[in-house]
Amino acid sequence: MAVKILCDSSADLSIEDINTMNLLYVPIPVMFGDETYIEGTNITRDEYYEMLESNPLFPTTSQPSPASFIDYFEEARENRDEIVAILIPEALSGTIQNANLAKSMTEYDNIHIIDCYNITAALRILIEKAVKLRDEGKSAKEITEILLDLRNRTKVYAALDTLENLYRGGRLTKAAAGIGELANLKPVVTLEKGKVAVCYKALGKNKACSHIIKHYSELDIDTDYPLYFIYAKDNSNTEMLRNKMIAAGLDVADCPSYNLGPVLGTHVGVGVFGIAYVTH
Repeated sequence: MAVKILCDSSADLSIEDINTMNLLYVPIPVMFGDETYIEGTNITRDEYYEMLESNPLFPTTSQPSPASFIDYFEEARENRDEIVAILIPEALSGTIQNANLAKSMTEYDNIHIIDCYNITAALRILIEKAVKLRDEGKSAKEITEILLDLRNRTKVYAALDTLENLYRGGRLTKAAAGIGELANLKPVVTLEKGKVAVCYKALGKNKACSHIIKHYSELDIDTDYPLYFIYAKDNSNTEMLRNKMIAAGLDVADCPSYNLGPVLGTHVGVGVFGIAYVTH
């Protein structure tokens, strides 16, 4: 009997990451019109961003079907393994609903499905913790209990070039997105229990950076966990943020940066810059 950790595309892990951490993986498809793409299968991350900027069609995403989970769940039942599935927030996708449907079809109780409340590098932090606990011999129940606490302390805090993509993808209302406001406004967003929340609207990138730095500096950061930077295609904004944080006396020079994959890139667009962290 073994414990397996399962994730989806919203953590923005590379295939190398997935193999190194020995994860089960369910991809979330992205569609341009009638064409369906899955990163690592028929499109690369770089190719996706080229299409995002050149294709006149606005891409959409779709949740994985219950069938995407069933093989993993049935194999776990046959081997008497346990699964901890750490998935994109239910507020953003029907992925968890379909995972729960697959669990009920499998009729196996040792599958623990977690709404992680987080995405991208913040979700990576949760997955890395789950892998560490798995490798230490913790049970699926023990891992789940720890992650349910950790998810409430883990945040992504990022500035976007625009909220247009979140509005067009149905993740924000027109009023919340502020469609039609000044083009130079850089909204700063986070997730609150998986829902997109606009925290601040900065006039330009420099003020967005200043706001993120002020926000981070006022937190009680749990340094047992990493700080990660995020970007979408172009990391120049993120490196600007990093340099400003270093100038403010923050020890972030060696913190890794992670490029958003197609699923999240669809909803936030190119030019995102921000951080993922854990508080006490």
